Amino acid sequence: MINFKKMLVSGHSFESSEYELKLKFILFNSLLIFNILIVSIATLARLSHSQYTHALIDAIYVVLASSTFILARYEKKNFNKLVYFIIFLSYTVVSLSFYAGLNPLAGASWYFILLMITFFLKGYKEGGIIFVISLVTIIYISYIKYLFTPIEIFLGMIPFLGSLFFMFFFENINKVLKDTIEDQKELYRHQSQHDGLTKIPNRVLFLDRLSQNIKSAKRSKTKVAVLFIDLDYFKEINDSLGHDIGDHVLVEVANRLNTKIRASDTVARIGGDEFAIIIDDFNNIKIVDNIVEKLFEHMSLPYEYNGHNLKLSLCLGVTIYPEDSEDMETLLKNADKAMYKAKNNGRNTYRFYSKE
Repeated sequence: MINFKKMLVSGHSFESSEYELKLKFILFNSLLIFNILIVSIATLARLSHSQYTHALIDAIYVVLASSTFILARYEKKNFNKLVYFIIFLSYTVVSLSFYAGLNPLAGASWYFILLMITFFLKGYKEGGIIFVISLVTIIYISYIKYLFTPIEIFLGMIPFLGSLFFMFFFENINKVLKDTIEDQKELYRHQSQHDGLTKIPNRVLFLDRLSQNIKSAKRSKTKVAVLFIDLDYFKEINDSLGHDIGDHVLVEVANRLNTKIRASDTVARIGGDEFAIIIDDFNNIKIVDNIVEKLFEHMSLPYEYNGHNLKLSLCLGVTIYPEDSEDMETLLKNADKAMYKAKNNGRNTYRFYSKE
């Protein structure tokens, strides 16, 4: 059974990044199949009316067009080869029409459709050139050689002009699709790297930025601090007041953390009620002390939601690159150990990691 879907893409498979090439194959093969069918019917009609010269030229076109269709199955990466083959195909048929002394007006219009659209598939510059050449040729054979009236010329050029409109329509649709796909990619990328509730970076983006910050610090001989944060008594808030209020608490905490760090630093939610902060590009440890003190001061401010007065507090662990470690995984473990040390020492406090 014929698989028309595979025919339109010449049997090729395409990656998500090759959607534009896939569209070109679909358009190219759609026009090619349509032209082959139309000219094949015309060939049979000419044979039935004993128009053997016309039928021979149309048959040559069908053979060349079919060869192009077959060639497309082997030229996924070299689409330009098909463009040049179409040039040969179209001008061969038109030249044969001239040689045979036939009226090539309508025929040239149809043959140039495929030629022009193929060029537009390659690019606007080449498409514009072939459009001018085709237009001049059709006007020449219509007005000068055969002395057609302007109305007859216009009617003969309807397929040609229609293909031009279709090409611009395709380009606009292609641009819209391309922009839409890029927007979707950006949306998926953002969703995969940000926490759905608090909208701040998640663990994936946190680890990526930490890796980049460490590389940068190594080059510039600066320091990086990693802060692990755990909310105090968050489970009790969830159990007693409900997850809706718990979610609002997490959003509030994320906002408060974000307001007390520098623009170059990163706040992330790494899971549950756990947050992490990267403080990069510093040499004086007092910068970290100042930021941590501001975080605790800001977190101690009253928070009221839905008639509930809530007290927010946290435990925080700090580790420093390169003093504590130059390995990212070890730094994360160190920050986690320091945070649990703070939690075991009475909560609402912080500890710097030390080997002791």
